[in-house]
Amino acid sequence: MSTKSIKLVSVNIEGNRHLQERVLPFLKKEQPEVVCLQEVFEVDLEFIKAELGMEGEFVVVAKISVENVHQPARGLWGLALLSKLPMSGAGYEYYVGSKKRIPGFYENEDPNSMNRAVLWAKVTKAGQDFWIATTHFTWSGDGSTTDLQRKTYQKMIRILDQFPDLILTGDFNAPRGKEIFDELSKRYKDNIPPDTKTTIDNDLHKAEEEINLVVDGLFSSSNYQVSEVKVVSGVSDHKAIVCRIARGL
Repeated sequence: MSTKSIKLVSVNIEGNRHLQERVLPFLKKEQPEVVCLQEVFEVDLEFIKAELGMEGEFVVVAKISVENVHQPARGLWGLALLSKLPMSGAGYEYYVGSKKRIPGFYENEDPNSMNRAVLWAKVTKAGQDFWIATTHFTWSGDGSTTDLQRKTYQKMIRILDQFPDLILTGDFNAPRGKEIFDELSKRYKDNIPPDTKTTIDNDLHKAEEEINLVVDGLFSSSNYQVSEVKVVSGVSDHKAIVCRIARGL
């Protein structure tokens, strides 16, 4: 691998539904140095880290104690940021909820009952530092922009403003071409290829109708150059985002 860039993969893995059959074989094949995962069970984290030869950080956003049509009952569920490279400065901050209360998944049949957080860390390669962050943003059912998304977006931005130098990945639950994604695109460079029609894998997603929305993001501040971006199907119900990141000139 290049000593001047890092390889990164970001993917919503949908709990453990695709973990051993698809997600881990894909990551082993791609050999990224940094991995950002959404919808991860904490109980699976040590296994994932051992399989990939990585260390990393986790933040919980919900607890799944009762099996449902979306997820099995496997406990704490959230975001993970893993790396083969040295990590430092790791942290997280909730923009919905707090660590004082971890809500149940889909409490009162509300898909937005869970906490929302930004998880970040600095990874270092060949003397160069790369600040990476990931999130799983507030949901809306049909890709429309809601007042709740507008409210939580402002809270998320106050967290992100701490980092003038940032790669931001995740499942944004807000499609390109709509308000939230486009606001992010004004602050950062949108690195998802312009010809990408969807980041939902319609062959693996549970929805009966086809979903053609770019809801997974790969954003970068001007300090970085992002290249070799791929949007890869066959991994989970969301497509995986693969790229290389170098420091800007």
